Amino acid sequence: MHYGFLEVKARSFLGPHNLAALWLIGYEEKPENSGEITVFEIFGNDLQLNADGINMATIGQGIKKIHDPNLQDEFNRTTIFTDDGKWHIYAIDWRADGIRFYIDGQLTASSTQSPHYPMQLMLNFYELSTPLTTSKAQQPSCLEVDYIRCWER
Repeated sequence: MHYGFLEVKARSFLGPHNLAALWLIGYEEKPENSGEITVFEIFGNDLQLNADGINMATIGQGIKKIHDPNLQDEFNRTTIFTDDGKWHIYAIDWRADGIRFYIDGQLTASSTQSPHYPMQLMLNFYELSTPLTTSKAQQPSCLEVDYIRCWER
C-alpha cells in the first residue's frame, strides 16, 4: 500500500500479557524505508474499569521512525469506552501531506508526516514473554477481525 484509506473492524479479548495491533511498515528495500504507521495498538494491561465501572481501553496510534531519518516518533494514546467483545473500526487516511487516524469514525489524531514509500500490513497478536502485571486473564485471549479494507490513491 502506498497512500490511501485503510480500515479494520476488530475486537479483542486481552489478558494483561497480550498486545493486539495493526500497523504498516516499509519493505526496507533501503534501510531508511522502515517507518511505521500504527493503525491501532492495544496492550492488555491498559484495560481497566473507570470509577463508574465502565470498561476503558487505551488505544495507541501514530508514527514510529524506526530507521527513517525523515520521520519523527509521533504517537498518540486515546482512551475509549469499550466492553470485551465490542467491535471497533480503526482507520487511517494516508496522504502525501500527512495521516489522519480514526476510531469508530471519529478523528483521534493527525500528523503532517508521511512515509513516501510503499508499506506492508502487519496484523499482530502477541503473547508477551514477561507478563506486564501479575493478574490472570479470566478467559482465553484473542483478536478477531471482521474485515480489513484498503483503498489506494
